[in-house]
Amino acid sequence: MAANPRPEGFLERYAGQYRIFGPGHAQSLLAPELRAQISAGNADNLARAEAEGLAASDELAGAGPLERVSALCLRGYTGNQLLRDIDAMSMAHSLEVRVPFLDPAVADLALSLPDRAKLDPDPDPLNAPGSYRASGVKRALVDMAAPLLPPDFASRPKRGFMMPLAAWLRGPLAEAAADALSPASVARRGLLDPAAVQAVARDFAEGRTGWPFPWLLMMTELWCREVLDGAASRCGEARP
Repeated sequence: MAANPRPEGFLERYAGQYRIFGPGHAQSLLAPELRAQISAGNADNLARAEAEGLAASDELAGAGPLERVSALCLRGYTGNQLLRDIDAMSMAHSLEVRVPFLDPAVADLALSLPDRAKLDPDPDPLNAPGSYRASGVKRALVDMAAPLLPPDFASRPKRGFMMPLAAWLRGPLAEAAADALSPASVARRGLLDPAAVQAVARDFAEGRTGWPFPWLLMMTELWCREVLDGAASRCGEARP
């Protein structure tokens, strides 16, 4: 990993690791009349806007890639999604959750470590694919915990803590998803192309793509119903 990557394109490449549809696919999902009328539907403009949004969180723009990505991740994905999800889910079940690795003293120490302590410069690709040992990531944690864990622990495949959203979309939420993504619902909303949305739903149903794609489209429609339609209904009720 180069110590000083050229600055142009860094934020676009970083964003590409987290985006779902991406500017080009997002453009193709817009309703044809919107796609033709607004510049935001241009893929280049979408990519530029995405990078400009990240720039506000790019606090270590002159640092090496590992430090720079760490700062971006802490300000973005960690704070906006991971901690938010933990907070919402724990409160919903009357749980009080702590995040000891984000204690200021621990975080300061971790961020001050040299790159070689955070990322193994000589990962072992012969170990289990997707393991910490194979990728070389989280080296400080792996080395610190080695005396307390089985010898092969870091070589086991990584296992995430994902909610079963794919199973929900195919099971208890299937009817809600089908309604939200139906050609009639999409056409009535007028924001997206019904044929493009149906293609996304079909790709998920036939196993060619993952749950985030239909999930985001379903959430968009449900948000519109709750916020936009709900506000319009309330305004109508308030009129004499």
